[in-house]
Amino acid sequence: MEVGARRKAGEVLTDEQVLRDYPEIRAALQIQLQRLGLVEAARHHIESEPPGTPLGDLAQTYELPPEGEGFGSAVEMRLTVEEQKLDTDFRGTLIVGDSVSAQKSEASQTPLYRPSVRPPMAVVKLFHDGSTNFTSYPVFADRFRIGRIDGDLIVLHDSWMSGRHAEIQRRRVGDHFQWYLVDQKSTNGSFVRSDSTLLKNNDELFLGQERYRFSTQNGRAGLIHATKGVGQQWWFRGRKEIIGSKPPCGLPSFATDSYLDPEHAVLTQRPDGAWAIEDKNSQNGVWYRIMEIQLTANSAFQLGEQRFGFWFMDAP
Repeated sequence: MEVGARRKAGEVLTDEQVLRDYPEIRAALQIQLQRLGLVEAARHHIESEPPGTPLGDLAQTYELPPEGEGFGSAVEMRLTVEEQKLDTDFRGTLIVGDSVSAQKSEASQTPLYRPSVRPPMAVVKLFHDGSTNFTSYPVFADRFRIGRIDGDLIVLHDSWMSGRHAEIQRRRVGDHFQWYLVDQKSTNGSFVRSDSTLLKNNDELFLGQERYRFSTQNGRAGLIHATKGVGQQWWFRGRKEIIGSKPPCGLPSFATDSYLDPEHAVLTQRPDGAWAIEDKNSQNGVWYRIMEIQLTANSAFQLGEQRFGFWFMDAP
C-alpha cells in the first residue's frame, strides 16, 4: 500500500530500491510487488484496446496468469463513463483494483501492524525542482541532519544552504514521540509552510521567490524586502492588506514575482493590535522563519532554495 501510494504521488521508486530499503520484509514485498505488476499489466491491456472498442467490452474482469504464490490472479477492471458536454462525446475514467486485496480489506477492520516498543520512523521528502515528484529519505535515528556539506542528507549545489543547516529531532514525551525541526544557526534560515500564523516584529517570511521581514515601528506595521541588497519598505495603510502580483502591489517585487498568485495572502490586524498572515490557497504557499518548531504529519519546510516534505504516522 505504501509503495503504491508513493508511486501514485509521482515518486520514482524502482522495485529494486523498495527491496533494498526494507530488507526485513523482503519476501512479503516481493509478493506485493508482483501483485502491483499484475495490476499495471492489466491497465496496459485495457489502454491498448483499439479506439472505438464498445464500452461493454472494456468493462469486464481480465484474468492474468499468476507470477507467484500467495495472491490471486484475477484483476478487476472497471471503466466508468460520464457525459462530457464539450469537444467529446464521453469521458472515461479507468479504475484498477486487485479483487483479492479488495475483498480482504472490506472484510477486516483490523489496522495494519505498527511497532509498539521501538521508536517510530519518519520520512523526509526532497522535492524535485518545479515538481510534485520527490525522493524519500527514511529517518530511523533521533537526529537527522540536513546541510550543504555535512549531514545525513546533503544538497551540495544549493549555495543558500549552510554547511550544517538544520536537523530533525525525535523526542520522547511521556509514552509518545514528537518530531521537531531545529535550525542550526544557518545564515539564510529555516522556513516552514503555514496556512496562517501570528507575526511578531522582525519575523521573516518567504513569499514567491523573495524574503521579507515583518516590522513594527512607531505604531505602524509593514514589510521590508529582506533579500540581500534590496531593503524596500511597505507600510500598511489599513487593518487589512493583500499580498499578490495583482495591482496595486505593496512592493515593486510583488508585481514582477511570477511565483506569487494575483492574491497570494492576506495580512490582518486583530482587535488586540497583533498582525496575522493567512495563505489564500496560493500555489506556492506562505513560509515563515523558525528556530525550532514541532512538526506535524505532512509538514513542509524550506532550507536554502530546497523544499522538503516530512511524513510520519500519527500516534494511535
